[in-house]
Amino acid sequence: MFKDVQIAAHQLPFKVRSVGLASLYTLLGLISTLWLTWYLLAQIDFSYPIWYDWLSIDQLIQDVGPENQYKLGLEACSAQEHATLFSQIVDAIHTSEGKGLEHIRYCNAQGQLLLREPEIIHLQDVAHLLKVFKWVGILATVFWIALAIGLRHQRLIPQGKQLGVGLAAIFGILALVLILFGPVDVFYALHDWVFPEGHQWFFYYQESLMTTLMKAPDLFGAIALEWGVAACAAFVCAHWAFQWRMRT
Repeated sequence: MFKDVQIAAHQLPFKVRSVGLASLYTLLGLISTLWLTWYLLAQIDFSYPIWYDWLSIDQLIQDVGPENQYKLGLEACSAQEHATLFSQIVDAIHTSEGKGLEHIRYCNAQGQLLLREPEIIHLQDVAHLLKVFKWVGILATVFWIALAIGLRHQRLIPQGKQLGVGLAAIFGILALVLILFGPVDVFYALHDWVFPEGHQWFFYYQESLMTTLMKAPDLFGAIALEWGVAACAAFVCAHWAFQWRMRT
């Protein structure tokens, strides 16, 4: 029995190290693939035309568009024009740090400006956040590849069970935070944390054509689902590639 305890004590540091490496490998991999798939999805406007139909965004625009307190006529635009407006917003926040948002017009080039100043400021804040996310993603990718190379040389690339433990550790912490503080409070706290104080980030349909065009928060949920599936698929493919390289 004493011998068994000695063996267990000897093995414990290695098991702890294995879990730690698996968790770090998984965390870096998820950040990397979340960054990569986000920018890939941005190239196809996050499948907006598909979600436009599935979420009945056109019906919402018809219902609440005429109720807007500041700007009217969005409901007169076609579905293609709505998709173009969304695409222009996506391009502005990803390629020019929000420049050009103030020039977006709806229905035609002589039409009314789509966005009000609070919306432009908010989208510029989002653009800044995406710039930070870009560098975080690049660094995570570099460290992930370096870690994978190091683990490959030691034949320690995490296997299925170890990845499961790593994922369980990461999502377990996230779940604990949500349980302790509540998803709504966490959602608001994150927005208050990442966006500058005094900058509006919540907009009602009746005051924002941007919010109406995106049917927030429904579209955000659909994009999050699409993004999560794409990121997990990319992570699995990259992990398989690392494993394949380890065997060659």
